[in-house]
Amino acid sequence: MNTDIWKKIKIAAYSFIAIICFGYIIDTLLYKFGFEQTDPKIYDNISAAFGGAIASIFFIKDGNKKFNIYLLIILIVLAIGVYFFVHN
Repeated sequence: MNTDIWKKIKIAAYSFIAIICFGYIIDTLLYKFGFEQTDPKIYDNISAAFGGAIASIFFIKDGNKKFNIYLLIILIVLAIGVYFFVHN
């Protein structure tokens, strides 16, 4: 297969994980400060992440940059921190 296709799949996987983490962070903060009554779950954000990953395959033209990976790592660390902030 062409390496360009694998780059697009990698970008889509990164955006999938980033959207799930970002959605979980927002839902958890809304729950913590009393704007939502239901406990946040990662499963609620998966449907939105599929749409964002598919959109990133078609609309992101440039390759993966270090900034995108650093942003993904920051989002994952924030999601873990927010999880322990709410549940402990």
